[in-house]
Amino acid sequence: MNLVVDTNRIIASFLKDGASRYILLSDDHRFFTPSFGLEEIIRYREYILRKGAISQRLFTELMGEFFQDIRIVDIPKNALLVQQLKSLVRDPNDIPFLALALVLKADGIWSDDKDFLIQKKIKIFTTKDLLHNAFNP
Repeated sequence: MNLVVDTNRIIASFLKDGASRYILLSDDHRFFTPSFGLEEIIRYREYILRKGAISQRLFTELMGEFFQDIRIVDIPKNALLVQQLKSLVRDPNDIPFLALALVLKADGIWSDDKDFLIQKKIKIFTTKDLLHNAFNP
């Protein structure tokens, strides 16, 4: 599947060697994120280092690993599309992920952010959904 990955799943992959990291590093899906997603990771770097109790070196290694599997895509600033998507979500930071999913015609967005579930335009896959699909093909 082609999935747009929300920043919260990438951050979770830094914080723990668990389900999110397993999914992200598996070959089951192709992942994409808007450039905004990368900006968020960089903005939350100190939080990730502290909360995940990881070194700068490990952070850099994981960045390389994760973004070897995640394609960063710049999406055009289409004012009409942004206006349409604004009405679908509460958090304006979710708009780039929705826009990218629409532009790419992705199968959905991988996120555990419940705000995404409010909208019905794009399918949302939670970590639990993707794990279930991986073990029950």
